[in-house]
Amino acid sequence: PVPVKEEIPPEPHTITFMADGEVVATVETAGRDALDLPAAPVKEGFVFRGWFTDEENHDTIVEESSFVDKDLEEDVTFYAFYEEEKEEEEEDVAAAAILPEEDEEEVEEEPEEDDAPEVEEKEEDEEEEEESDPDAPKLITAADTIKRRTSTMRGRLRYGSDVNKAIYEELVNHLLQYKNVTRSLTNRADNFKSKGSLLAKITLTGKTLKLYLPLDAELYDYDKYHQLITEKNGYEEVPFTIKVKSNRGLKYAKELIDEAMAQKGVERKKKAGEKKSFKELILLQKGSLLIKAKKTDKLRSRVDSQDANAKLTDSEAQELVRIKYVPVSDEVKKTAFVGLDKIEELYNDCDMVNIKTLRKRGLVKEEHNRVKIIGGGTLTKSLKVYAEEYSLTAIKMIVLLGGKVVKLVEETVEKDAENK
Repeated sequence: PVPVKEEIPPEPHTITFMADGEVVATVETAGRDALDLPAAPVKEGFVFRGWFTDEENHDTIVEESSFVDKDLEEDVTFYAFYEEEKEEEEEDVAAAAILPEEDEEEVEEEPEEDDAPEVEEKEEDEEEEEESDPDAPKLITAADTIKRRTSTMRGRLRYGSDVNKAIYEELVNHLLQYKNVTRSLTNRADNFKSKGSLLAKITLTGKTLKLYLPLDAELYDYDKYHQLITEKNGYEEVPFTIKVKSNRGLKYAKELIDEAMAQKGVERKKKAGEKKSFKELILLQKGSLLIKAKKTDKLRSRVDSQDANAKLTDSEAQELVRIKYVPVSDEVKKTAFVGLDKIEELYNDCDMVNIKTLRKRGLVKEEHNRVKIIGGGTLTKSLKVYAEEYSLTAIKMIVLLGGKVVKLVEETVEKDAENK
């Protein structure tokens, strides 16, 4: 028999993290693993921008994924980089948009898919299966992701015009100023109900926002409102339809909402609630703990690891994780490390990230039965993520986009005892 040469494990080396000439932390690693970066060191009046390979040159940033696919061959030192703190707030393009005073010339619109079912978002920690298309390629690619990004109401709004974002924000906030009005965003429409009765729908078809109300179109002046009557399935309670494309149209839309609410006996709230921004309306997922923690002011529309660590502390991040208990497995645990930079390329807003969908995108091999999500790159998608492990940076990046972080934990005797 041919003797098998025993594989010698690589020798671990020391990574030293320095900030302003002082050692902040040291890590022993041989590489081939996600790197546990120390918490962002605080420096009064400055914002931490990350760990870099050179103290003076800040071209090469160190991320959790820096050594996932390679060995660490020698001791190295990484350096903290700070920038002077400035008063900076992310621009809200919806609020800043300038609406046309009058309706612009009609543009031919894309036809609506009347037979497409409305799908409501899943509640809390309920996982869902991605639809399987027998004609689809085996692996989902970045090109497929781009094609699908405007296939939902949320996507059409997010990647649409600033004018539509501003109008949508105004309409939704106006509807939510009434008592007991609940909102449900589906893949085709934003629905508003009170005590089970449908009060309004908002859709975006082509480039035009449409408002649907429970009014009799024949009782209103067509020359003023240019109303239509829809006969689409699911719109029987709200047949009155108007297009909202300008300040004038928005003014008329609000008048009609008030009229519809009066006819339905729905009262306006005595105290107006705080106006929700476009980011809050579109990015926040059901079950996002940013809402419960009252930290929606931290919501971002894009974030990288440095921004994430500056916006949330490690303890805040740990409080924003949901736990989902799963059956104990006897399989040998093999963990795949997946960076958010890869997820950004292959997922859209509201997509479910779990081991099954990661396999469909070629990010996890069949031999792996566990996933650890790590930070890296820039994230712009609001996602629902289910995994066994997360780095703190990854948690921060996901929740700051309004996403949901669910940690899968095997049930234990202690958990069983809790339920008794």
